[in-house]
Amino acid sequence: MARHKNKNVPTWLAIALLVYLVGFVLAARYDLAINTALYTPTNTFAIIMEAFGWYPTFIIAVFYALLWLTKPAAQRKWWQAAAGGLVGFGGLIALHIYALHHLVKRGWFASVTSLRALPWLAGTLVLGALLWLAAYKAPLALRPKLQFFGFWGSVYMLANQAVIYPIKTLWQRTRFDDMVAAGSFDAFTPWYRPLGGGGSSFPSGHTANAAGVFVLIILCDLFPAWHKKRRWVYAGIWGYILFMAFARVLIGRHYVSDTLAASAIMAILFFILRRTRWYKQGLAALTTAKTTTQESVHEV
Repeated sequence: MARHKNKNVPTWLAIALLVYLVGFVLAARYDLAINTALYTPTNTFAIIMEAFGWYPTFIIAVFYALLWLTKPAAQRKWWQAAAGGLVGFGGLIALHIYALHHLVKRGWFASVTSLRALPWLAGTLVLGALLWLAAYKAPLALRPKLQFFGFWGSVYMLANQAVIYPIKTLWQRTRFDDMVAAGSFDAFTPWYRPLGGGGSSFPSGHTANAAGVFVLIILCDLFPAWHKKRRWVYAGIWGYILFMAFARVLIGRHYVSDTLAASAIMAILFFILRRTRWYKQGLAALTTAKTTTQESVHEV
């Protein structure tokens, strides 16, 4: 018989709702003042986060593709290997080029092919090699769980792009640093007003992409050894998102409300993802051997 679930609002959810409510109320009044006080466009930490901190939402899809590329020959079709290699290594190079464009824009390099950019290319190649090695060395018995992790991480990435960017198009909020460059803040609009003066500030795409680290919770669902570490994983996730949010405000590309909206949207999307029938069924099939029930196997 199924257990009766506590219908009261969990304490963590009540606290989260209160924090976001207070955050949005304060941001409606102080967004512009906060950016004015913190604006430091040359801050190294913020520039590094701008260039590379958005990787989490895409890197799992790259790993998922490499898993297909490196499947045992008896289980791998040629087109899977080809597609996995193309998406895996091609995707990683695309991420690298886009990342370096941020550094070029900040004046770190003259171009993405500059000699000074070679160490960053070396770093990307090392990352690609490590991802490939992890996929290649993954034990056969472990691959179904890793593929589940990669698949749902990729679904989460697509959901991110499908939700965040249409909202940007609708809101058209002008970025703080663009107004600084124009010498006027007349184009500023509060977060709750769509159809602004033109721009893509709300919500923060970088913060949403950084929130791709939520997929680490899938590992907590899949592996018993991770179950007791769930709270620490959540702490690390929110810490990383907070670092990205601070960096985006510091560099003037976003307001506090932009980052609040992005993190809230991504948290909601992940909450929905983990409660879909398909996620629960797939997880149950991987983590239980004696039951055919489709009940939820783990609640946060």
